[in-house]
Amino acid sequence: MRPSGSISDRCVSSCAHLTKKYVNVFDLLLGCVIIVTTLDKKSVKLTVPQGTKIGQTFNIPGYGIPDLHTGKRGNLYVTIDANIPVIKDESILQQIRDIKDKTKGE
Repeated sequence: MRPSGSISDRCVSSCAHLTKKYVNVFDLLLGCVIIVTTLDKKSVKLTVPQGTKIGQTFNIPGYGIPDLHTGKRGNLYVTIDANIPVIKDESILQQIRDIKDKTKGE
């Protein structure tokens, strides 16, 4: 599975499938493995690298829509979006502020 940046209409063939996965913002910062369900209900692991940006798209070859003529499967494109938790605990919010202050300029 490789990141493919943004997807334009011209690069998506008739055998591609697009999907969006929501990932916790902390998992985007740290990196994680998510499970993507394919069109035929298979589960595929996708490694989301540390520092993945919202909107980044990953390409999973061979899990898209089958070509009508050849039967060969196209690509599954997974676009990452973020779940941002609502944090009400002031001590946790302060820890996040401290981390933010320590990483300014990086």
